[in-house]
Amino acid sequence: MGDLVGHFLGYTGDAVAKARAANGGSLVRAIDTLNREGRLGEIPLGQRSAVSEFVAAYHLGDPSGPADAWRPWRRRQRLFEAARALAAS
Repeated sequence: MGDLVGHFLGYTGDAVAKARAANGGSLVRAIDTLNREGRLGEIPLGQRSAVSEFVAAYHLGDPSGPADAWRPWRRRQRLFEAARALAAS
């Protein structure tokens, strides 16, 4: 993973690993440390259309598994069930 992150930041995978170790193992902090030249920037969020809201709400582009790919209307329900189970534990 360090090689991929390093590619986008203009560093080697070893440099990413060292920055990660220096930041307590946090990849996010390592990226922030190495992103001094601003090669990575925030993606501005625009207005979503009704279609994109529907796609996001029902996770149409992101099935959690093969069975989920054929029942997109159940994804949202399963997502909330999984979140409740995680919160209860």
